[in-house]
Amino acid sequence: MLVEPLELPSAQLSELRKLPGCTAIYFVIDSNHRILFVGQAVNLLTRWKNHHRIYQLGEINKDYPVRIAWQTWNQDSLEEAEISEWQGLT
Repeated sequence: MLVEPLELPSAQLSELRKLPGCTAIYFVIDSNHRILFVGQAVNLLTRWKNHHRIYQLGEINKDYPVRIAWQTWNQDSLEEAEISEWQGLT
């Protein structure tokens, strides 16, 4: 499946409650359209309630507004999803 992260539905980092509770591949994107982080979640909303990068991304968000874009995914094939092709924060 070809995924175009910049064309996916998204929510601002400051509005995480708007994320759906679906299984998804997600992309953290700043206002310069840079993909900062790529991940996967069985429940996107729950994942972001305690995400390990939330503070780091919050600092970036002060200068370059950050959003989380997502592509819904089949939970059974989530582990097989190739997310390594996108670069992000190290």
